[in-house]
Amino acid sequence: MQVTPFGINYATRKLLLDPIQDTELAQALMDAYGDNRAALQDMQKAQRGAVVRGEARRETRDLGDPRSAGWTVLLNAQDPQRAQWLDAIQPLAALRGMKGDPLYYNGEQPYAWYDWVSNNYSPLDADRPFYILILGGPQQTPFLFQAFLATVAAVGRLDLDSPAAVRAYAEKIARLESAPAPVNQREAIFFATNHGAIAPNVYDPTYYSHYHLAAPLARQVQTAYNVPVKTLFAQDATKANLADALHQAQPALVFTASHGLGAPAEALKRQMLLNGALCCQDAPTDDDKAWLFGAWDVPDQDAFLEGALFFQFACFGYGTPAQSDFAHWDARVGRAVNAKQDFVAALPKKLLAHPQGPIGFIGHLDIALLHGFEDPNNPGAAQDPWHVRVAPFTQAVRHLLQVNPVGYALREMNERYNQLNQNLTTFFDKLQRKEIQVDANLQRRLVDTFLSRSDAQNYMILGDPGAHLRLPD
Repeated sequence: MQVTPFGINYATRKLLLDPIQDTELAQALMDAYGDNRAALQDMQKAQRGAVVRGEARRETRDLGDPRSAGWTVLLNAQDPQRAQWLDAIQPLAALRGMKGDPLYYNGEQPYAWYDWVSNNYSPLDADRPFYILILGGPQQTPFLFQAFLATVAAVGRLDLDSPAAVRAYAEKIARLESAPAPVNQREAIFFATNHGAIAPNVYDPTYYSHYHLAAPLARQVQTAYNVPVKTLFAQDATKANLADALHQAQPALVFTASHGLGAPAEALKRQMLLNGALCCQDAPTDDDKAWLFGAWDVPDQDAFLEGALFFQFACFGYGTPAQSDFAHWDARVGRAVNAKQDFVAALPKKLLAHPQGPIGFIGHLDIALLHGFEDPNNPGAAQDPWHVRVAPFTQAVRHLLQVNPVGYALREMNERYNQLNQNLTTFFDKLQRKEIQVDANLQRRLVDTFLSRSDAQNYMILGDPGAHLRLPD
C-alpha cells in the first residue's frame, strides 16, 4: 500500500511528495515514537480530561443554536491588539448574545491543556459556551490548540489583517442573518480536478478525490437534499470555468477538491500568498493566474459568493504550519512544507474579509491525504457517501444544507480525530509494554490510523462557528 499525499510544488510543478510505501512509514513511526512519546501522552491526557472528566450531565441546551448553546471569543492574553479585536467583534457578539468575559490563551503548552480545560472550560460547567471564535492568527493561538479545543466545542478562527476587517465581517454576518430573505440561491457548486493516470495502473490522487469524494457528495446533495448542483469535474474543472461559475452564480455551498499549491522555496511573503491556491485542471504555466485560483481572483468591490460557505479539499487550503505535523515522524513528509512561521492561507482570508463575501470557510491545514477519504486497501468502497471515511464529509455537508451552524456541522470530523488519536496513543502504549506483535498487517493498520487521525485533525473553520447558511424554500 502506498501513502499518497496531495499537493503541487510551485517550483517543480510536480507532486509535493512521491508516494511512500506504508511499510517504510510504519517503521519510521515506530522508530520516532520515543522522541514523540511525551507529546502524544500530553495530548491524550488533555483530550481525556476534556471529554470524560467528572460526572456527565444531560445536555439541555440546543447545540444547533449559538444563543442557546452559548457563544464567546478566545484571545491571546498577551496580544497587544486584543482590545481592538474585542471592540471590532461587538456586532457579532451582540447577535450571538455573548455573556461574560472572553476566554484567554496564555501560551500554555500541550502538557498544560488538561489544566486549561479544567480551569476554563470544564464539562461540569453548565454555562460553558459551546461556540468559540478565536480572534487572531496562529502566532497568538496555535493551530494545534484550535484542533484540540474543537474536540469539545465548535471552534472557528477569525484571522484578518485589521480590526476594520474584523468589524466588516461581524457586520456582514449580522446583516445577512437579519435580512428578510436569503441572498443565496438554492444551489451548490462542486468542482473537482482529475489528472488521471500518471503511469500504468497508477493514478494521480485527484482521480480518487473526483470519483470517490466530490462526485458522491454532489449526487447526495442533488438527490437526498434536493439542492440543485452545478458540477465542474475533470476536463471541465478549468480556471476559466471556475471563475465564471463563482462570479455568475449565487450558490449557498461551494465544494472544491483538487491539489493545493505549496511553495516551500519561495520567500515567506510570497509563500503566504501562494500556498493553498487551487490547482485547476489547466496545465501549469508561468502565468500563475492561468491555472491557479487564488486570493487575487476575489474582487475587492463587487459582491462575490455573498452569504455562501466555501469548503475546500486541498493541501494548505486553510493554512500552512511552520513544520508539518508529519515532520517529526518522517522527515520525507515534513521537508516539503516548511515555512518560517505558521500562517492562514490568503484565499480564505480574502474571501471572509470581503464585506459581500462568504460567511465561512472550511479547509485543510498541512498536507491533505488520500487516506482522509479513501481506503487504499479497498479502493472504490468510499464511493458510498456513508462509507466510514466519507461520512464525516457527508455529515458536514448535510448539516450545512440543513442550515445548522458551521461549527456544529464539523462535529463528526472532530469526533473522528479524537477517536483515532485515542486509538493511536493506545497502540503505542501497548507497543511500549510489548503487549502486541508487530507484523505487516499491524503496520498497515498503524499507518492507516496515524494518517487518518492527522488528516481529520486538520480540517478547520475560518470564520464564526455559529454562522449558518440561509436557503430559499
